[in-house]
Amino acid sequence: KWESFDKKNISLEKYIIQPENFHWTSVQQKITGIGKEQLRSFEEISAITKIRGGYLSVGEVKGKDLIPDHVLAMSIYLNEDFNSIELDPVGALNYLSRSELHLEYAVPGWNIVRYDTLPLGFVKVLPNRVNNYYPQEWRIRMPV
Repeated sequence: KWESFDKKNISLEKYIIQPENFHWTSVQQKITGIGKEQLRSFEEISAITKIRGGYLSVGEVKGKDLIPDHVLAMSIYLNEDFNSIELDPVGALNYLSRSELHLEYAVPGWNIVRYDTLPLGFVKVLPNRVNNYYPQEWRIRMPV
């Protein structure tokens, strides 16, 4: 059953447009949402089989931070006001291969990286480095 999520320290509005249209749940610190109009059908189907999609995965709560899920970066529900960094072709390939990124003028904290306005995924900009959150198993393995 999709139990309600207590969003005490997490502002979903920062990440999602129209969060009120979703029923939010948290399982093992992972925050997911299902459209309110699909909730009943979703519960019925999930009672008899494991569902692998159809919901919006926002991220995982670790301490006071929310680690955004890659699914959110690809979602039409991602808040357009989210900090964004436009990459050139070399930067995009470096991101997709999980190579080191050098982002001189990026806003500290969570950012979405884009190439030609298309979202690629999340990075976390720290004072002395940039952490790449592109899924490890999807990275480009050939030399770029």
